[in-house]
Amino acid sequence: MDVADERYKTEFKKRLKSARVGAGYKTARLFASALGIPEARYRKYERDDNQGILPGLQILMQISVATRKSLTWLITGKSRWPPKSD
Repeated sequence: MDVADERYKTEFKKRLKSARVGAGYKTARLFASALGIPEARYRKYERDDNQGILPGLQILMQISVATRKSLTWLITGKSRWPPKSD
């Protein structure tokens, strides 16, 4: 994996944790339970090392609904896609 891919994963994991906490889920355990997935699996989504994984589309959609964050923001960090041109 190249540097850009690693940076993308790191930024995604930061957004994911921010969205979880912002939605009122103080722990990964509570959020995993709300998503209906094992806690260990969810923790891998937030894990910031080579062991971390990215969630699939179905889980991303569940995260989007649970956190009230758009898929665009979760994936890109942008509020809309494509970004407005100036």
